[in-house]
Amino acid sequence: MAEEALPFGIFRAVPSDELLAFVERAFVEPAPEAQRDRVRAEALAELTAAELELAPGDLVISRSGGQEFVRVSLPAGTVTAASFNFEKVPGVWVRVERRGPDVLVAFQGGKPAIEFRRLRSS
Repeated sequence: MAEEALPFGIFRAVPSDELLAFVERAFVEPAPEAQRDRVRAEALAELTAAELELAPGDLVISRSGGQEFVRVSLPAGTVTAASFNFEKVPGVWVRVERRGPDVLVAFQGGKPAIEFRRLRSS
């Protein structure tokens, strides 16, 4: 099936070594020592449940564990492009690249790239 035939869907984050090291540096190490195991478990649970949904109407939804963090409508045709940008929160931009019909990679300044793999089409 051609890439253009599957522009929409729900994609799940794939933890990489680089991303896991970032979680340690950004969240676990700054926590008080007595709380590090809990902080690590919570951060890893959020990461492994992270989803990026591209929906009809050029809607981008970012969620984890059923909790929605971002919902943004983009101009018509945006999410079917090979790459596109959206503003996550004021002043924080994310670039999403399609690496095939079932793989997206999200880039946000100051963070490692996150690969997302298709869970299902929408």
